[in-house]
Amino acid sequence: MVRAVLKAKAIFDCFGPDAAAYTIEEFAAKSKMPRATASRVVKTMERCGFLVPLGKHYCLSPKIIRLAGLVQSNLGIVDVARPILWISRATRRKLSRLIRARSMSASSPT
Repeated sequence: MVRAVLKAKAIFDCFGPDAAAYTIEEFAAKSKMPRATASRVVKTMERCGFLVPLGKHYCLSPKIIRLAGLVQSNLGIVDVARPILWISRATRRKLSRLIRARSMSASSPT
């Protein structure tokens, strides 16, 4: 994977319901990046229009809302849910095998 993309993703992953804006230091701490790296990534994301500075803090720009709207309009609920359904299916299969193995070992004489 491209490291720069992973670093930008780490910055995006910092955002959540607990806060809408962070300082460079907060991004560095939450993303576990060195401060200098977090600063470079945040400044690049600002230049690309993904983050907006508010004093010493940065928040998501309206560009993110526009991109989110594109995702919602291009994907149906089935497309959005498909990865979750595949994970659920695989988990159910593993659980079923585990239950069968345990029931067979419990029912076999020792």
